[in-house]
Formats: sequence, structure tokens, C-alpha cells
Amino acid sequence: MRDAQTVIQKQKTGEGSKMSVRQLRNQLEDAEFSSAAAVKAKKTMELELADLQQQLDELFKAKQEVKCSSTLLYQSSIIWKLGGLFESQNPLKCICKISPHNKDMTAKVK
Repeated sequence: MRDAQTVIQKQKTGEGSKMSVRQLRNQLEDAEFSSAAAVKAKKTMELELADLQQQLDELFKAKQEVKCSSTLLYQSSIIWKLGGLFESQNPLKCICKISPHNKDMTAKVK
């Protein structure tokens, strides 16, 4: 009788162990799948981040170029306005000429 009880007990324990092993395998497969999905998502995010960083760098470069162009345009506008101002007001013009007697520079105002 004891041998029969021992055999029955071992069968129950063996089936319980098989069931536990099967559950643990399923959990392991689920964890591996989740890990692979997380690694893939991380790689995708890193690629998107690199792309966004490149776009940001290009935007900063374009901003600097626009700022430089804007500054040059503003300076040109001021120079053009000043040039027009001088032409419209006909400022005094000095003409330098050498005196035949002492060969010094003299200025005459028109």
C-alpha cells in the first residue's frame, strides 16, 4: 500500500512540476517578447531623436543665415538712405588744389 501511495504522490508531484514548468516557460516567452519589443521601440526612438536633432541643427543654421542676411540688408538700407540724404541736401564739397606759388594744399568750398 505504501508503494501505491508513493507512486500516486510522485505522479501528482510530477504533473504539478510539469504544469509549473509550462507556466514558467510561457512567462519566459512573454518576457522575451516584451523585451524584444522594448528594444525595437528604443531603437526606433533613437533614430527619430537623431533625425529631429539633425532637423534642429539645420534650423539653427538657417536661422543664423537669415539673421546675418537680415543684418546685412539692414546695414545696406541705412547706407542707401544716408547716400540719398547726402545727395538730396547737396553737402558742401571741398576741392583741393596745389597753389602754384607755394605748392601747399588749399581747400576751396563751392
